Amino acid sequence: MKLPITTGHYKAKFTALLYYEEQEHIELLKKKCDGSFALQKCEPPFLRHDEKSYPPHFYCLQGMSSAQIMYATQASSIHGQSLLKVNAKFDVNHNYFVGLNEGVKRISMNVLHRLIPTSEDFKSPPRDIAIDIRRHPYGGIDLDPEQYLALEAILSNQCSAPVLIPGAFGCGKTRLLAVATECFFREHRETGYHSPCRILICCHHQRSADVFIDDYFSKMLSKSWPVKVVRVTSSRHCVGYPGYVQAAHFDNSPYKNENSFLLVTTFGGALTISRRVEPDFFTHILIDEGAQSREPEALSPFLMANENTRIVIAGDHQQ
Repeated sequence: MKLPITTGHYKAKFTALLYYEEQEHIELLKKKCDGSFALQKCEPPFLRHDEKSYPPHFYCLQGMSSAQIMYATQASSIHGQSLLKVNAKFDVNHNYFVGLNEGVKRISMNVLHRLIPTSEDFKSPPRDIAIDIRRHPYGGIDLDPEQYLALEAILSNQCSAPVLIPGAFGCGKTRLLAVATECFFREHRETGYHSPCRILICCHHQRSADVFIDDYFSKMLSKSWPVKVVRVTSSRHCVGYPGYVQAAHFDNSPYKNENSFLLVTTFGGALTISRRVEPDFFTHILIDEGAQSREPEALSPFLMANENTRIVIAGDHQQ
């Protein structure tokens, strides 16, 4: 547990850390769920058309404010003001930690070596940028001088190690990644590359992914930006953007012939679609809010990376 993080024991270390974290989580739930609770009659949640109707008496367990835990009585003869003793059994939902362990287990050693680089991985000289990065043909997204230096570092990088963009909250990291995305597509198009340019952008929060669409890419699309843009969401998150799909229903086959393709989602969405996407599908992976999640969760986009994928990670270095 106290060993430094290296590629040699990375998976074993994080598997152990996740095990102990889950056990601690279960112990906290045991303390919370143990004891006596009052039952309060309440309205059941909305039913889908394919679900059976609820029993006539539906109750909420009081005192479980952080989770909506319901209990429906089996007796049909219970009336108001009746006393009813029940034993409630709570089952732990392991899905979240199963997903974290999946990311640790599936990450390839080639990509892991890129994410934990050595000094040798930084020796490739920067390449020349083939476009004018200060020209914004699809919207006036201005950057300050320091952001232009960061943009040059992103576009010129030839090292296998990722480009890291540190910065405090509100300093413009999201805007920088949006401009870098436009530049990647524009350089690919103007230099005449025949292979596709497919970019994946991942964030920790759904709202942050919405910002990319609402504040930047929708405006570019309104000015005939020649890029196919897809927003992948969770089943509980609805967006106004027409080109969106739920992660559970994502199929990349319609986009394999797209020469310029952009997908914006969260780390959770990336884990779901990684089960359907080949590791060489995306040519670029850009991470925003890279320091806001657990490290195993942030690995999910890199399940779709290989040794040639260009990687950029932005985040608050103080988090």
